[in-house]
Amino acid sequence: EADGLVVELETALTPELVAEGDVRELSRAVQDLRKRAGLHIGDPIRLYLPDSAQTLVPYKESLMQSVGARSIEFGTAGGDEADEIELSFGVTAFSFRRSAG
Repeated sequence: EADGLVVELETALTPELVAEGDVRELSRAVQDLRKRAGLHIGDPIRLYLPDSAQTLVPYKESLMQSVGARSIEFGTAGGDEADEIELSFGVTAFSFRRSAG
């Protein structure tokens, strides 16, 4: 203020920022599970998420890219490897199956 400048920061979280944070957390959790399952970086997977994760649909492509998924299916179980993570909308179970090529 001494120099006539005032800076204001908006600290409210928008739904978009919350969803982007969920995507980062989910990506990290999937990568951790991939590592525990012994998968390598280039090994493709099919990711399965519950219906409660539908808020992440707009980020599907970036999530697929970040975790090496060939597809993401919502509302379907079917993975061989599974775990849970706390996201903004609650505890979320996720699973994946190694995908053929």
